Amino acid sequence: MSNKIFLDSAVVSHSGTVYETNTDNFYINGRFKHDYENSNVEVTQKDNGESFIFGICDGIREENGDDNRSFEMIKALKIYDQQFKNPGGDINSKIKLLEKSIEETNNVIYSKNIKEKKKNENKIGFAFSGMIMFQNKMAAINIGNCGVYLLRDEMLKQLTNEHKRVNKLIKMGIISDDQAKKLVGKKLNLPMGNDRVESRISESTKILRDDIYLLCSDGLSKSVDEEKIKSILNSKHDSSTIANNLIKEARKNLVDDNITIMIIKVTDLKTKVLNDRNNEFNEKWGKVRNRSDLQQKDDKKSLKIVRRTIFIIFICATISLMYISMKNNNQKLKESKNNSSLDINTSINDNSNEVLEYKVEQGDTIESISRDYYADESKYKLIMLMNKIERKDDLKIGKTIYLYPEEIIPEDVKSKYVNEEKNEYNSDKYEIYTVKSGDTLGSISFQYFNTIVKADMIKSFNNINDENELKIGMEIKIPKEN
Repeated sequence: MSNKIFLDSAVVSHSGTVYETNTDNFYINGRFKHDYENSNVEVTQKDNGESFIFGICDGIREENGDDNRSFEMIKALKIYDQQFKNPGGDINSKIKLLEKSIEETNNVIYSKNIKEKKKNENKIGFAFSGMIMFQNKMAAINIGNCGVYLLRDEMLKQLTNEHKRVNKLIKMGIISDDQAKKLVGKKLNLPMGNDRVESRISESTKILRDDIYLLCSDGLSKSVDEEKIKSILNSKHDSSTIANNLIKEARKNLVDDNITIMIIKVTDLKTKVLNDRNNEFNEKWGKVRNRSDLQQKDDKKSLKIVRRTIFIIFICATISLMYISMKNNNQKLKESKNNSSLDINTSINDNSNEVLEYKVEQGDTIESISRDYYADESKYKLIMLMNKIERKDDLKIGKTIYLYPEEIIPEDVKSKYVNEEKNEYNSDKYEIYTVKSGDTLGSISFQYFNTIVKADMIKSFNNINDENELKIGMEIKIPKEN
């Protein structure tokens, strides 16, 4: 039996009234903010399915303008999305898997902060909130000041504890409820920066029709009080209008930070409709069995005709939906190409193992295609190996190439890719690094190369078979480029 959820969702990310650039990022069922979208961004989606993932990330703003770590968190969501669509499990196992992915990325960012502490004393905090929908249930997770809210029956409820330290002060009797509301409603800055912040998970909740979910950065809670937020959410507008009205209210109150608002409206649940139809069918069939034998024979004939008619209608509807889906996918791909970029939604479909056929256009390079598909420019060699492209110059306009998800790339091709990566570094020139507590190959790779994708190269360079072999005090070699 299908458990489809029908959604009207939108996200608006704004730079605010002080900063020219926007370091926030978001992930709305496969779509995220690209690095060239550095100011105001709006995305609207109307979709249906059995599982969805959403998230927003309040970026780290540094003196040098570096905001790559916000993108690192969103890239972790993209990788998790591929695992999330795998069959099996329940809502609790899925949210635990997301927590593990977020914690690993958070550890890498934390290590980066500790390493650069002397260089960058003035950091603004890092925060994240996310939500998954699976089997007609939802669960939320957050780190720091980003929040997740649910509006149900005109009542607004916060699903994750955004201001844990304020609640602790109330319980200790240090501040009153009114003082806490003033702190939360105006400008509460939880000290983060180089402090490591733990994630928090909400209880799983059954999804109901007309539910409205709000994911927001702390720019909203700093500038708009909760009653006003509830009033705007109750306005019966579509998701895009609600998100923009919240942005307008925050700007009217002179919000001084980047602000990102995501609205997810549940417009329908198919499961309930299917159950009603099954009950109606069973009731009619029960009446038929209580009639006379002659009448039952006539009814059985009529029932066969009805079944055939329903079957024909079902086939026609399925074909129509497939045609509409293909048409929409082609339109999305065409729009993304007009922006000189591949849309992530075209590479991560309902079947995460689907191979994408892509025709090279003017302005494309093997590196830009790798960046848009894998979110990693350095993986262009995988595309060359899988398509038997010997030189970068062989990429011509109109040439058709095939983009493979990493999960279905053969091991021999992956091994060849790792070896070629290894050959780019001089085996005689390296730096010795002593493993410390909390280190992983990913965090060490990030410290030296500012990316976690070089972890496999470090692993191969040191003949490490399993990451569990990494022990505190162990000395490993960090190769230098030729």
